[in-house]
Amino acid sequence: MKRNLFQRLLPGSKQPTFGPFPHPNSRKNVKAPAKPLQKKDINYEQNKKEITAHFKRQQDALTIVKTTTTSKGKTIDWIPIGSQGTIATPPPPPATDLELRDARHKATQAIPELAMEGAEKGPEGTVPILRKNLEKLGFTQSLDMYLSKTKGNKIGSTHMPTPSVAGVHRYANSTQSVTNYGGQGVISGYSPYVQSSNDFSLLQIGCLGTSLGYYQTVEVGWQVYQEIGGDFSPHLFTYFTNNGYQQQGNNLGGYNRDVQGWVQVDSTIFPGSTFTPYSVPGGSQEEIGIKVQQYQGNWWVNVQNTWIGYYPGSLFNSAGHEGSTMPDHADVVGWWGEVYDSEGRTTTDMGSGLFPGANDVGNVAYMRNLQFQNNAPGNMSDYNGAAGNSDPDMYQIDAHFNSGTTWGSYAWIGGPGAG
Repeated sequence: MKRNLFQRLLPGSKQPTFGPFPHPNSRKNVKAPAKPLQKKDINYEQNKKEITAHFKRQQDALTIVKTTTTSKGKTIDWIPIGSQGTIATPPPPPATDLELRDARHKATQAIPELAMEGAEKGPEGTVPILRKNLEKLGFTQSLDMYLSKTKGNKIGSTHMPTPSVAGVHRYANSTQSVTNYGGQGVISGYSPYVQSSNDFSLLQIGCLGTSLGYYQTVEVGWQVYQEIGGDFSPHLFTYFTNNGYQQQGNNLGGYNRDVQGWVQVDSTIFPGSTFTPYSVPGGSQEEIGIKVQQYQGNWWVNVQNTWIGYYPGSLFNSAGHEGSTMPDHADVVGWWGEVYDSEGRTTTDMGSGLFPGANDVGNVAYMRNLQFQNNAPGNMSDYNGAAGNSDPDMYQIDAHFNSGTTWGSYAWIGGPGAG
């Protein structure tokens, strides 16, 4: 049953379950009855010890020259860009402006937090690294599970997993099997409600290699995940795996700079950034342009027409992964929405929390002008993925690929979960 457009905006329209920390808005978290997924004993002290030690090692490895605090209370460590090793040459500026407008849908470009007036930055020649706020973690997961995007769920080599009843990933997804050197598009910047601090809701692009019989991925998107971001606000994220999501850690796989792998080059936008303002159903619409490009062996990420950093291609053909094609190209490209559901039947939103329907414009989340790069020099083709819904009563995608409109290939996407 579709929710009334204005119900999402009313305090108390959803009651969140109890995570390690309360949701900061007017809908306070409440303790929920015990659920089957939470019956297993949790060794909080051991988890805290492992996770704290990991992030201490990560921070100790940095050459920090200045530490600042953002307007949202995030701690940023500034390091010399050269302290990360020899920095690769970035690609040329994108040939297609990711701020493309459409007269029927007035939207503005969301502003990264370090571009806001009064934002404090590091010295010239330094780049920002988001420091993990351990006080915001609930330590309900082991270090391995904390760093994992799949939370122990096996991801197939050629398709998204089939959800089970509980502790699953739920998708409104699309993928296209095609040799590609990246992709680009524009997503709307909603701030979806997330029921539990252990769960997440995201919209993203993924470039996936399958040459070794398991996924190697570069993923970039917009996500609410309290355990990673430290709050219930949406953040830019990057993620990689070189081993089919089976191992997490330095140069193996993980989010942002939670593990070694990502090389930061921009001084304003970084993995973990938030942007302002957010899109509002029936109100202002904000957008984030994302481009991923394989260039000279490395997977570069562009956000809001700025090359912000890259994953070195050497991550994908390291020991144990010899013969991977990812240092040259990917085999699959996809755009999708994803919710991790530890509740069994979560009320977490995807996108704006509204299903695609007759009144999409200004109300429902979207991804537009979706393209993939079809050769190394940088030529682009309109994306034409196969779309599907793992749980259509919870989340849906309404795809219009090769639409012939100024939005090119686009999709409306979202839903209220079980709420």
